[in-house]
Amino acid sequence: MTIKKIDSIKWSKLKHAYGSASDVPKRIEALKSADKTVREQALWKLYGNIFHQGTRYEAAPYAIPYLGVLLEKDEIKAKHEIIYLLVNLAIGYDETYLPKGLNSNEFRRDLVQAETNLSKKEQAMCKKFGAGPSVELACYNTVQEEILKFINCLTDKNDDVRRAASYALAWFPDEVKIISPNLQHQLANELELINIATTIISLGILAHNSLSEIDLDILSEYLSHDSILIKASASISLAINYSQPGKEVFDILINSLVSNEPLTESGQNVPFNEGNFVGLVSLVLASNKGSQEIAIPALCQTLKAVDSYQSIDITQAILQLITEKDAYALKDKNPQLLTPIQRQALLAIADHGGWKMGDGIFVNYGELIRSYGLPDTQEKLYAYLNQTEQRQ
Repeated sequence: MTIKKIDSIKWSKLKHAYGSASDVPKRIEALKSADKTVREQALWKLYGNIFHQGTRYEAAPYAIPYLGVLLEKDEIKAKHEIIYLLVNLAIGYDETYLPKGLNSNEFRRDLVQAETNLSKKEQAMCKKFGAGPSVELACYNTVQEEILKFINCLTDKNDDVRRAASYALAWFPDEVKIISPNLQHQLANELELINIATTIISLGILAHNSLSEIDLDILSEYLSHDSILIKASASISLAINYSQPGKEVFDILINSLVSNEPLTESGQNVPFNEGNFVGLVSLVLASNKGSQEIAIPALCQTLKAVDSYQSIDITQAILQLITEKDAYALKDKNPQLLTPIQRQALLAIADHGGWKMGDGIFVNYGELIRSYGLPDTQEKLYAYLNQTEQRQ
């Protein structure tokens, strides 16, 4: 489809996070530069203005087709970064939808309902700042129109571009009949382990969110792969599609957490969950009922070996698992009545949680703990557990 010249759009009449979007065309033009610094600066600006801390602004749907055009040009460098920007524009941060991915029907329905429910004051604010549910919906729909460009990138010579394209396709289940055969072809021909892992997870997410079935037996074959990363990726895909995925799948997921092969490193280039692969495994375990007894000890052990950022998902998984069978919120429970596994879990969080980021307090971690009704500092949690001295 032919699109209008970029200067035919009245960008000065459109808004982004910092007011007029008149600078957007030159940012997109700068992405064509052979100079890496120029490209990175342009990308940083676009993340800051049309996608600002997850908020999409009214200039974004207009920018998307021009970003898509860049994917068709052989001379463009770092196409994978453009693909990731397009995914962010489509869905925001992927952590919102993991581990099971995005149901496009629910996504659209919720945005339409949110737009309908806006008060007059909220409508005025959305109009003033050029943001709101209708903008988010327009972004998703416009990025979906770039699907064929993502598919074409699956055969790119660059490993990073193929990986980004595979990741991007996971978020558009409406197009599964076109996407699935192309991803399966890539999976059969891909040699790069990180890319294989990404494609397996993409197929699993698409299978979960689409009416058109993907043959999960294809993914089951990877349970016997030599790489723990590949086996874990297959297990993730099967676990989100089956209510009872089986002992082998759970064993692989648990082993991937405690394995001597550090997935905190080998999994960091798998794009899902911003490269926090161990966190993704943790969320999968937490979403499967009945995994409490085997998952919590492994999660507690893993918590010792990760950084503060990675600890967020692991801690959330632990808290979700220790509360799923409890009729009472932890905040309403006498600490003396904690079950042994609840006490074990909370002690692990107190001992090894991500309470600090560098030399400062990690605010996000405290907020997570507080959301479960627990004391939101390390010292207070120790006190709650009757631990008068800090454990090492």
